[in-house]
Amino acid sequence: HSEKALTWLDRTLTLNPYHSKSLMWKGMCYHWLGRGEEALPFFEQAMELDPKSYFIVARFGYHHYLLKDYDEALKWLTESIRLTEFLSYYSVDPDKEKKYAFAQAYYLHVQRILRKQRESTAKKGVVLPEISD
Repeated sequence: HSEKALTWLDRTLTLNPYHSKSLMWKGMCYHWLGRGEEALPFFEQAMELDPKSYFIVARFGYHHYLLKDYDEALKWLTESIRLTEFLSYYSVDPDKEKKYAFAQAYYLHVQRILRKQRESTAKKGVVLPEISD
């Protein structure tokens, strides 16, 4: 299905090469096809076009999570949460609670993974830096 989605996303981007969510979804398709390294340019373009989109920023964090780059994932997921907090403060968006929950769930998941890694390496005598909440 991801190959077919890529075809449709290419068509969309032919009509509008500035559609940030199509670029983001193209990056996600590459992950689903097992080609995560090829996803980065699409996420970078989407972030450049729409840097205040909590959704794109969260997916960029998820991109890093899938690549097992947990520190970078946490950085971008934290930014996504910051953006949703800003959105919920200044907006009357009826879905703002769902948006915040989406970003928060990704963030907490990555944080748990980092804690488990830290505990595992501590048992082996290696100390990783603390995770700030």
